Amino acid sequence: MFPYLAVSWLSVFKASEPLFINAFDVGSVTPTADAISNAMKNSTSNFDDITLTIELAYKRISTNINDFCKEIDTKLSVYRLQMVVMIGSKAPNLAISKWIQGLETNIDKEKDNVVFVEVFQVNCPGCFMYGIPQAIEIYQKYRKEGVTVLGLATAFEDFDKNTVANLELLLTKGQTIGETLKMLGQYDQLVDGKKLPYKIPFPVAMDLLKKENGSISKERINEIIEANVPDFNSYNEPQKAEIIERVKQYLKNKDYSAQTFDLYALRGTPSTILIDKKGILRDVSFGQNDLLEENIKKLLNE
Repeated sequence: MFPYLAVSWLSVFKASEPLFINAFDVGSVTPTADAISNAMKNSTSNFDDITLTIELAYKRISTNINDFCKEIDTKLSVYRLQMVVMIGSKAPNLAISKWIQGLETNIDKEKDNVVFVEVFQVNCPGCFMYGIPQAIEIYQKYRKEGVTVLGLATAFEDFDKNTVANLELLLTKGQTIGETLKMLGQYDQLVDGKKLPYKIPFPVAMDLLKKENGSISKERINEIIEANVPDFNSYNEPQKAEIIERVKQYLKNKDYSAQTFDLYALRGTPSTILIDKKGILRDVSFGQNDLLEENIKKLLNE
């Protein structure tokens, strides 16, 4: 009924059970939660199989079940996210709130095509100075060669500017706003003082935004630091404290979470996502991507 791994999972739980009991003596569930969730993080088994097995482990707990499960679920939500976005794994569908332009599609509907997703924000000058123009060039050169180019507008900041309404204004009238308007104007890259000098020809959707509940957990802070400051441990203690404080302020001011942005663990905009013909995630890049066309050619030849 259960795979061999289930037996080993029960062994993991049995070994951690004393930690669970001792932990609750001092009012903390973290030791056991770490023991189980860390083991799950390092497993190569199917996530559903692991979940089924851990449910058996839950049944062994007679007290404090709600707190224990909550702690496990919190940690596993982070690890599951990290497992999903791993390069070389199956690419998850984009989380879309609305398609603004072009035919609706998604990753699972583009089999046998190389999929290139250009992720941008409406209030992002760099996105329109080199990110979007590069995506347009790729679209024009490779759209008939088996490359699907998609635009995804997201919002991880400036939520009053990076809106569906401003995205629609951009796509229908070429209208820029905020820092994009200011910066492109300074470089004389606007038409009539406010419009883009080009039109975006490929399908564009808006990322799905989820309202934040205002809570700032240690796990969430660590997740952001691990994703954005990989050499965090090399800093001295005052520097670490400053980084942690900046992350706290970022989360405090974060009204929404952009689901696709978080799902693919993106670090900012513009970002590019490359998926091969079999639906496998092959590359995620932030900023100007000088290897984009070369990587697309390689995927086309596979």
